Amino acid sequence: MEGISNISDAKSFFMYYKTQRENEVFLYSIDIETGDLSSKTVKIPMYDKINALQYYLFNRDYDNRGPLTGLDLKNNGFGDLLGTHIPSGIAVTDWHHNSIDQYAISCDTVINAGILSSRLVRIEAINALLPHLKKGERYKYKLHQDPIYTARQENIMRSYTEFVQFANTLSERHPYVQIYRSDYAFDEFFPKTYICINGRPYIVFRQGNMASGYQDARSLPCYDVMDCFYENNCGKVWDIHNQSYCFEGSTSLKEVLNNLFNTPTDYEKTKVLIAKEFKSIFGKDLNNKDIFYDWVKKCYCLAPDMEDVIFGECAMKLSKEKYFCKYTSLDTLMAVLKSENMRLNSIVSMNDPTEILKLKGEGCNYMHSIEEQEEILKYANYYYITSFTKNQDDLNMWRFYGEKGTGVCMVFMPIKDTQEDVFDVTYVDLDSNILSKIDAFLSSLEKKAIRFSIQSYVDKYLFIKPKEYDTENERRLVIASNHPTDFARYSNNIVTPFIDRKLPYSIEQYETAPESYFPLKLVKIILGPEMMNKEDNKRQINFMIDCKLPNFPYKIDVEVSKIKCYRN
Repeated sequence: MEGISNISDAKSFFMYYKTQRENEVFLYSIDIETGDLSSKTVKIPMYDKINALQYYLFNRDYDNRGPLTGLDLKNNGFGDLLGTHIPSGIAVTDWHHNSIDQYAISCDTVINAGILSSRLVRIEAINALLPHLKKGERYKYKLHQDPIYTARQENIMRSYTEFVQFANTLSERHPYVQIYRSDYAFDEFFPKTYICINGRPYIVFRQGNMASGYQDARSLPCYDVMDCFYENNCGKVWDIHNQSYCFEGSTSLKEVLNNLFNTPTDYEKTKVLIAKEFKSIFGKDLNNKDIFYDWVKKCYCLAPDMEDVIFGECAMKLSKEKYFCKYTSLDTLMAVLKSENMRLNSIVSMNDPTEILKLKGEGCNYMHSIEEQEEILKYANYYYITSFTKNQDDLNMWRFYGEKGTGVCMVFMPIKDTQEDVFDVTYVDLDSNILSKIDAFLSSLEKKAIRFSIQSYVDKYLFIKPKEYDTENERRLVIASNHPTDFARYSNNIVTPFIDRKLPYSIEQYETAPESYFPLKLVKIILGPEMMNKEDNKRQINFMIDCKLPNFPYKIDVEVSKIKCYRN
């Protein structure tokens, strides 16, 4: 179709417009924070300058000025037809996944009747919707509605709302249930929403046209609810592990969820047996309300505060230190200053190989169906660690971790007043009474064929070391992540993943994206007692800081070790 180049084309435009124009638009919205869905019908008023537009198009001198362009519309008071301003923070698209920007007209575009009529219809709809749009919500609109399509969309919306409500209710009464929403894809209306058990995805609700990629079995949910399954049968759920449909006889999503989150028939009887064994081994009463079921692992577990009780003095303790010291090489320091990143290595790279073996079984008295024994290293790749000590400018720390005195000691402080990320290492006899009781408890339940897991076992065990190392006064930062930054080979000659975290400039920056930033700020660098050219390097490192970190809001002091009588 050619551009509007005569009165006949202008008449065609108004014919198209009258044919395409709708009196109402159907608006669907989702609250990004809560997941609440809603819909409404909005009346569409006619374009307020339609008479002026008609007069202009019918009286324009096409013979001398040529076909109509976007610039003509702009110069004659119809610039609002070229594009519509949507306030920032609001996402609105039509049901074909097109944003309003995709219907914009540039000034040099030759405009035909079809383009202009289609544009005007959407301009009217968006202008009608603008008073109903607010930040923090995501919208889709539809001009042409049919009963079958409407029923399907509303069924999807009801199902998603029911899914979120079920998850919220479950998470309120089960300490290990979490709701996780993935980041929006460009054409998603609602995000992929997971019900996780102790961090493991159990079931996901997603749009049928959106792919769900998983790295491995640990990030793979057992069940997948796709909106496209609700067209013919609201009870269909895809079993990802077995690649089959489940619960096809169910009549509603609620029935499906109740089936998936059903507890064993002997649930109450088993809880009594667990409480009895707990009393026998730990000498303390255990309330049945403190015993829960894990649907992913298909096992029983205790409330988090009761797990703290059984670990006793081995329970994790937030570090209250003001300074956290890290002994390392000069090359590592330079890499940190140049990249503005702190690196955390997978625990696979740790000097003590028993650290990895601690992860075996995850504190369970059985082997996971989704993780075989030979996958211990793979599981270890989920945990990234960096260690500190409270010992500042310490002779032995220079010997063991500071490149025999030729390296550096980086001194950090918490970015926030309250340290929330670094924990003290507890030094114990690995045959201690506490750990022996935990093993006995797991073994006794195994003999009774009761599958049981200590959910915080890995987290706590990563902060336990043999008492022979207690002079190191170690503090540890451990971050769990499924997304390594890259891979490297370390001193143990094992290819190991690592993650990088940016050095924060401010509390506000850290709180905006804590998953991207290191929770400590670098405040001091101490040069080792055996470093060659210490004084020269002190000046050079200060110069490097000025060059590479010119915008850092706090001072990084550079000092020389005060140790005068170093020897290896």
